[in-house]
Amino acid sequence: MNGKDEILNDNGQQDSGSFNWKLFLTIAWINRWWIVAYMIIIMVIAYLYLRYATPMYQSSAVVQFKDRSQENSIDLGILVSKPNVDRLNEEMTILKSKGYKIQALKKLPINVSYYLKERLKTAEMYNSTPYEVQATILDSSIIGIEIDITILDETIYNLRYIYNGEEISVDYSFDKIYNTAAFNLQGKLLDRNPNHWNKNFYFVLNDIEQSAKNIEGGIGIDVDNLYGGKIVINYKDPNREKCKEIVNTIAQEIVSLSLERKAISASLVIEFIESQIDSLEKELYNQENVLKNFKKQNLIISPSIAETNITEKLNEIDQAQLEVMLEEKGLNWLSDFTDNNNDNLDEISNFFGDLKYNDFSPYINSLTELKRQKENLGISVVSTDPRVTNINKQIDGVKKNFRSAIRNAQDKLNVRKQYLESEEKKYESEFLQLPEKESEFARLTRLNDLKEKYYLLLLEKQSEYAISLAGMTSDYIILDAGEKGSVVSPVRSKIWGLCFLIGVGLSFAHVYLRFLLHSVIIGVPDVEKATSIPILGILPQYTKSKLDRPQIVVDNNPRSQIAEAFRAVRSNMQYFLKNKEKGILLSVTSTVSGEGKTFIALNLAYVLSTLEKKVILIDFDLRKPKVHKAFKFKNDKGISTILIGKNSLEECLHASGHQYMDILLSGPTPPNPAELLVSSAADKLLSDLQEKYDYVIIDSPPVGIVADSIPVLSKVDLPLYVLRANFSKRNFINNINRLYFDNGIKNLAIIVNDANASGTEYGYGYGYGYGYGYSGYHDYYSDAENKKSFFRRFFGIKNKIKLF
Repeated sequence: MNGKDEILNDNGQQDSGSFNWKLFLTIAWINRWWIVAYMIIIMVIAYLYLRYATPMYQSSAVVQFKDRSQENSIDLGILVSKPNVDRLNEEMTILKSKGYKIQALKKLPINVSYYLKERLKTAEMYNSTPYEVQATILDSSIIGIEIDITILDETIYNLRYIYNGEEISVDYSFDKIYNTAAFNLQGKLLDRNPNHWNKNFYFVLNDIEQSAKNIEGGIGIDVDNLYGGKIVINYKDPNREKCKEIVNTIAQEIVSLSLERKAISASLVIEFIESQIDSLEKELYNQENVLKNFKKQNLIISPSIAETNITEKLNEIDQAQLEVMLEEKGLNWLSDFTDNNNDNLDEISNFFGDLKYNDFSPYINSLTELKRQKENLGISVVSTDPRVTNINKQIDGVKKNFRSAIRNAQDKLNVRKQYLESEEKKYESEFLQLPEKESEFARLTRLNDLKEKYYLLLLEKQSEYAISLAGMTSDYIILDAGEKGSVVSPVRSKIWGLCFLIGVGLSFAHVYLRFLLHSVIIGVPDVEKATSIPILGILPQYTKSKLDRPQIVVDNNPRSQIAEAFRAVRSNMQYFLKNKEKGILLSVTSTVSGEGKTFIALNLAYVLSTLEKKVILIDFDLRKPKVHKAFKFKNDKGISTILIGKNSLEECLHASGHQYMDILLSGPTPPNPAELLVSSAADKLLSDLQEKYDYVIIDSPPVGIVADSIPVLSKVDLPLYVLRANFSKRNFINNINRLYFDNGIKNLAIIVNDANASGTEYGYGYGYGYGYGYSGYHDYYSDAENKKSFFRRFFGIKNKIKLF
């Protein structure tokens, strides 16, 4: 077989690596009503969801934090404030705490929840209910129970609820207080509009603590701009007004709590300052008296100049000794390093900047250069080379000089150290010679000055905090108050888009599954891709009426599409028969019953007879004959009785009712049809008919079920194999290829039956390729459906029939 004649697999698909997009699109077109159905169903679901889903609203409030603690700080060290960012992080820890939010939410009217029952959903009526109840809960079991309320008129309402398993229904008057076992209740009518009468309202009594906890979980408090101090408060809820109230309450609580905390803090500071002032006044008074009495008793006016000079000198000596000590430690470390690291002295060059008594850079520079030269020589010469030996000697000399320089620096430092020690001893001896009274007077004076400065500072800060407390402001301001929430879910555009994608996905999955499971022939391209055997003709769907049996239809309307198609087959036959004009044997077969071989044999016989050629149609399908049904003949004699010698040919011939066309039925079903068809009597019968008729058309048995027709096909002039579009399996083409290549049945031709006249590649609206075509004459046919609406064309609304 050549490339076109490959055997198809079990699914009727050729083994090919390429995806057949044309077939996929054709299957999509065939299943277009499924696609439309999927899209309609999904979009209806989307519409119903959007129509009845409870929308979620979100409201946002924005507050700004600014650290104003520095403005009021008394700057006592512990009151030095942190940067704004650090303070904001600390504040967010407080703001996000559950206790903080619950405390704020308790200020809202959440002890009672009001609802309205509608036909398909229930809506909460927050701050919009036409009535109000004030209740004191006596039994906690009533908490969370739905209490139905119906407003009967302006004065009466009905209350219904279940308590302790008992259903209670009672009428109450508005504005009156009623006492029950579960609660004390007073109902108030807020809106007297009669439209509210008899509506299905209900309310729920809540534990305010638990209700606040339930709301708290949905509140979001986040920093939007860390350095700008911008804080955003969000809340989502099915009730728009409730969203607004919650975020605004939280925002206001943030502002007021900050102010409250600052006021408490400032009051505590003022209280502390006042207590310190009271205590310090007494200490300062006593200290001033002590200093005054000491001066009177010892006649001292001011400290001596000698005392001041000695103290300054000793401070200078201490600073110098500290520098000497650091220098000494550095030189000692450097000396140890040079003794233990002879090869890495260049690594300590950065250390010399901290040493005062050094001149070591020349030595390190020399060592670095000599080491570089040695490394360069090591690339090209051995270590015993005289040049390398010479460099090693230079390195040893530099290291020796370096160690000597370190020892010289240490000697200089020791001289400096000894000098400072002698100076220190000299001034200490001078200080000991000062009078004892002057030393005590200096101590008392410093203590008095310190307490006086501290006292004056406290008085100043007391005044500042008193003023700031009067004009204190919060660290927070509300930039944007929350408004009635905007819808955040469901997002209509997203729902429509998602449902559209789901519809497309389901449609694609459906088409792709049909594509994977597709095993039938759609049109001519499927046949052409699977075999090189020529196609004699293509017959369209017959849509004029439904056929319950095979019959001749081409005589009803000569200008119909089906009639023109059979005439085209008749014309194309001439290219296969090579001008043979008499005794032509034609056999029509298929793979299985139902592909239309009998229908084609009948109508082909008729169109040949219209050429005034003598035609006979023989029903060789001895197992399941159908020709007699077309003419409503009694099938009591025919081929089977002729072949066994029971009847003669003349006794079995039937007139078809059409001039030049006779019928020979199959006769009763014999027990051995295969043996009869290959008998010499069958050969003689066909020979006799060839002499008498111009065309002998044989309706052969299906080759896919029995092998009865194969011997007949090998004897005829033109064997025709019928494939029915959208019915015949794609692997039926394997039978055609086997007949041609394995059984040696040449001159075999294919007729594609029941093709859809779509004008596409998988339709039949184009020329056949054997000298006859009619693709451009659609308007010619009297049964053409040009006036059909787009809706009918899209959904394929027509009188489709099954051809036998």
